[in-house]
Amino acid sequence: MILLWLLACRRSDPAGEVEIVQPSPSCPFSRVVTVTLPEPAALRGTASDGEHERSFDRPESLVHVIELPALYADRTWTLELVSVGDAGETAFDPVSFTTVGLHDAFPEVDVRVRIPERMEPGLTLLPVTSVGVARYLAAFDDEGEVAWVFTAEVGRFLEVRIEGDRMFLHHDNEILLIDWMGRMYARWTSELAPNAGIPIPVEGLHHELLRTEGETFLTMTQSAIETPRMPVAETSYGVIPRMAPTVVAADALIEVTPVTGSVVGRWELLDILDPERIGFSSLKRVPLGVDWTHANAVEEDVGAHAWVVSARHQDAVVSFDKATSEINWIAGNPANWREPWASALLTPVGDDFDWFWHQHAIKWRPEDGSLLLFDNGNFRSAPFTGIEPLDDDESWSRVASYHLDLEARTIERTWYFDVDPPLYSEAMGDADWLPNGNVLATYAFVSYEDHVRNSDVGRLVPSIRVVEIDPATNEVVWDLDLWADEDAEGGWQSFRSTRVPSFDIRE
Repeated sequence: MILLWLLACRRSDPAGEVEIVQPSPSCPFSRVVTVTLPEPAALRGTASDGEHERSFDRPESLVHVIELPALYADRTWTLELVSVGDAGETAFDPVSFTTVGLHDAFPEVDVRVRIPERMEPGLTLLPVTSVGVARYLAAFDDEGEVAWVFTAEVGRFLEVRIEGDRMFLHHDNEILLIDWMGRMYARWTSELAPNAGIPIPVEGLHHELLRTEGETFLTMTQSAIETPRMPVAETSYGVIPRMAPTVVAADALIEVTPVTGSVVGRWELLDILDPERIGFSSLKRVPLGVDWTHANAVEEDVGAHAWVVSARHQDAVVSFDKATSEINWIAGNPANWREPWASALLTPVGDDFDWFWHQHAIKWRPEDGSLLLFDNGNFRSAPFTGIEPLDDDESWSRVASYHLDLEARTIERTWYFDVDPPLYSEAMGDADWLPNGNVLATYAFVSYEDHVRNSDVGRLVPSIRVVEIDPATNEVVWDLDLWADEDAEGGWQSFRSTRVPSFDIRE
């Protein structure tokens, strides 16, 4: 299925006909230029807004189609074309067109730090959501300008997986396949999704979208399951309170065949992890029950034939076998694990070790045992240990990497980064290795900076910070700040960011 929406400018010229079309209402800064010549010829051209330039050179053809996906907001572009044929060169009259401005409901944008020569080149693709107000998938350049945007009427954007000129986009309870021009090629929907598409027979989808080695989807769902014994309260005291039957919003990993939407694999975390162990927030009520694990990320370990899953409310990263569901290892604080799970725990080593808490967005490199994650830092303790949980105004978030020696069964923290002054992203977040060796960190739901709440400095909660760090020096080479002042309709949140090569022109 391809949806086409036309906002067209057509110009006839002795040299040929030029048509400029906005191919989708969802991508207001994208245009398709179609040039029809009287006879086959090569075509070269340049589109410029006075600051940015898009040049192309096409071989001989009767009809030339040029896709310009990233034309920025509120810019007037001038298109200059020259056809080159047997009779020589023929210049077209220049053609101008203008892109619309950003919507009134868009965050304030500040670039706090910018050292372009030390940055990974490209655009930063970032979901930007103000709940109940607006939601976008936007591409920011290093100056904080919005080069490209994809909009939606409802929901929020979560994970994005780029595959060539197309992307798989997890949008609430559905998965979309679109291109950079906003054209939609497929849609997969759960039972909660508002739109029709290839049906996935589960109630809802959440958090993750992974393309597997076998070219299936790996995502997550929840169902209400009663477990016979779970603590009835989260306390810092050293004694576990009484147990009681509890309905859990049970997370499950599901593997989906794209062609049919069939679920070809399902792994219930309630069957894999200790159902009697909780962390802070494990008893938080959500529509289907208590949010016991809050699984929020999955990596595939092809060599080990395993899934590696982040269980936020267990403060744990867990590897388990796809075929048997047997746990290979658990990285996380050791409090309150019973056997046989305790035997799977990795032992911390090193003088500078610290655990992660309520983490997001794990990245696992089995070839060298590296684990990168966003450490949200909620509470920084576990129930029943005698250690008081931190209040929000005492908390901070960081990015950290660890080395896992699976033969020695150890874990060592190899690097971490704290923003100065500290930020607290109480929910969501991301950390990515970049090709140049830098790390891109997304503080996706900032409520405190320097332990001061946003609302105390005239900002709404939440706001967003995206920071690129050189881990060799821990210097910030780029710092993007997205926020709303107290008079706006709502604060702004994100999920994960992705640095993508600039996509000025598509074939």
